[in-house]
Amino acid sequence: MAHDPFLQLAQYLRQHAGINLVDNEKNRVLVSSRLQKVLPKLGAADLNAFLGLLQRGGNTAHDEFVNAMTTNTTHFWREAKHFEHLKNTLPELAAKIKTEGRKELRVWCAASSSGEEPYTLAMLCHKILGSHSGLQIQVLATDIDTLILAKAMNAVYSLDSIAALPVDLKSQYFITGKGQSDQFVKVKSDIRKLVTFAQFNLISNAYTFKKHFDIIFCRNVMIYFTREDIGKIVMNMQNVIYPGGLLYVGHSETLMGIPHNFKSTQPAVYQLQKNVLSKGEAA
Repeated sequence: MAHDPFLQLAQYLRQHAGINLVDNEKNRVLVSSRLQKVLPKLGAADLNAFLGLLQRGGNTAHDEFVNAMTTNTTHFWREAKHFEHLKNTLPELAAKIKTEGRKELRVWCAASSSGEEPYTLAMLCHKILGSHSGLQIQVLATDIDTLILAKAMNAVYSLDSIAALPVDLKSQYFITGKGQSDQFVKVKSDIRKLVTFAQFNLISNAYTFKKHFDIIFCRNVMIYFTREDIGKIVMNMQNVIYPGGLLYVGHSETLMGIPHNFKSTQPAVYQLQKNVLSKGEAA
């Protein structure tokens, strides 16, 4: 069989980012078009030359490739039923944490994209629990795309992007720009400080977080993975969530057919069974 750079690039992406690109004309065009700006930046004449950079282990080529091939589509209050569910569940969850003698509500947004989802989670937790719960709110926001993480940390968004947010959240947690920036808003510092951004690859062999999480949002990212990789991700997440903790996946995603210890509580919301202990926390 003749050398085919697309197949080798697709294999690299599958092995290093978990993204499963099937061989069809649409994906071939996608790879070619998204790398058009990357190739001259790295001095690569064509896909074969770029493939050589990847195979030689260049971190710059790796980051550029993964950043170019990840899809970041999101907005504030996306799939609103999940946030309504969390809004109603947070008081009970906070009480559970206190009875366990813990002082932190830990949330992981596992595919944070440009930041709309983790900031929404931070706002909702802050609004519902406030300063009277006695719990410290910690939101970890991770993504594999370094460029989108930089945008997320900037915390500046268009007015259109916050249109779906409830009015009370919009009025309480954003600063509106002035002059030429009057069509943009910035997340207030008291919410930004609740969120920590970091690069993370979901197909890592093990998740070695120092503490478990009470809530994990992993929405609209598993659709890009094989069923085998989804099984590994779910098992890893199961091992870093407290018993009784909640896992939210996208409404087009399901854990059906994958071994796990979660119980479905409503569409695309799962709770780790309380009688099943996850593995010990990492040191």
